[in-house]
Amino acid sequence: MAINTIDDLKGILGAESEAVLELQQLFNLAEGYGYLDWLQFDPSVVRGLAYYTGTVFEGFDREGKLRAICGGGRYDKLLGTFGGEDVPCCGFGFGDAVIVELLKDRNKMPTLKHQVSMQLWP
Repeated sequence: MAINTIDDLKGILGAESEAVLELQQLFNLAEGYGYLDWLQFDPSVVRGLAYYTGTVFEGFDREGKLRAICGGGRYDKLLGTFGGEDVPCCGFGFGDAVIVELLKDRNKMPTLKHQVSMQLWP
């Protein structure tokens, strides 16, 4: 886990490794779309769900003070496990508790009126 670049990974797995090629493509696309500054290669990121078939990711606040705000990855065969046709997919989930903490830290938490509305059905 001491490696921190895709070139380091290439040195271990080889230039033709499917994982290396996929990551290189991801970072090349990110650069082309102007998002490269938002990405950081981290081989220690592991998602615990067995349906992932490719790159996984986690999203953090820029200061890195909080735990992951979101996480997800690629899963090409998930729909097939539920009787559908396999379709390449990517998805993620995020933690509402982490978002609340981030909003509080940035003084962006909205103040909402507590209002209970009751409608009686005939």
